[in-house]
Amino acid sequence: MKEEKQSGKDSKDTPRGVKSYRKKYTAKEVAKEHFKRLIAEHIETLTDSKPGSRDWLKYYPAAHTAVFNALDDEQLKECEELAEEWNKVGPNPVKQAK
Repeated sequence: MKEEKQSGKDSKDTPRGVKSYRKKYTAKEVAKEHFKRLIAEHIETLTDSKPGSRDWLKYYPAAHTAVFNALDDEQLKECEELAEEWNKVGPNPVKQAK
């Protein structure tokens, strides 16, 4: 009888040959979730389009970057800490479900 060797990986039981995937979060991705309201307000200053419309969404990347670049040191540190936490244990299940 052959014995199967246990690898030193996490306790996840993944079939052999199947790679597990876990998203790696950055401070900027955390800011996207954490400062949604500020991003939406910034877009409102750029366009009168209805939120969620195609025209509104085209401003989203620029607004996200502008809000992230305008964060103060404390807010940036908070985003970095949350990113580390999310990378270890995953985001809040409510936010993850979105």
